[in-house]
Amino acid sequence: MRMADALAVPLNALCDEETEFTVPKIKSSPEELPMYLQNFILNESATPYLQTAHKLFGLPKEDSDIITLVIELLSQQRKTGGFRD
Repeated sequence: MRMADALAVPLNALCDEETEFTVPKIKSSPEELPMYLQNFILNESATPYLQTAHKLFGLPKEDSDIITLVIELLSQQRKTGGFRD
């Protein structure tokens, strides 16, 4: 479990021989990210958000899609003062 966690992959990717797993594409360095994301990552107060994002990464796609949609809707509500259709 610790190895899967360290590699940010589901446990079955290491244990189940029949499960196909595609390694997610990652940036080769933080410098490849836009500046606003670099600043966010380096900000100590961002740690709880980064930890939550890491947990989200390990969820099944259907679950992470729903959570991502909820976050987008909440963000939209915050920006506009209400929900849009």
